[in-house]
Amino acid sequence: MRRARRTSLRKFGLGLQETWLASIENLCNISAIDMATVTISPKFQVVIPKDVRDGLALSPGDKVEVIQLEGRIEIVPVKPIESLRGFLKGLTNTFEREGDRCLS
Repeated sequence: MRRARRTSLRKFGLGLQETWLASIENLCNISAIDMATVTISPKFQVVIPKDVRDGLALSPGDKVEVIQLEGRIEIVPVKPIESLRGFLKGLTNTFEREGDRCLS
């Protein structure tokens, strides 16, 4: 049945399936995503693949958050607050306040 449906779509010149797949691929950039499969150990542990660890600059002892979202698991690195020191360097904080906003 799948083949017949594809043929009928092509017969009308729509090519909807190919167009839909191409748009999803562009939207999600699927071709650039390289997913690794890991196995859960008997102790419910997983190993983060080396290329992922290197890409996120993870090292032993780093903290990660494990979040359950809509039937999937997301692991998000938690960076220490000290790592934010200086990230606003070079920003100027001079601006004109409106007269009614001044305290004095």
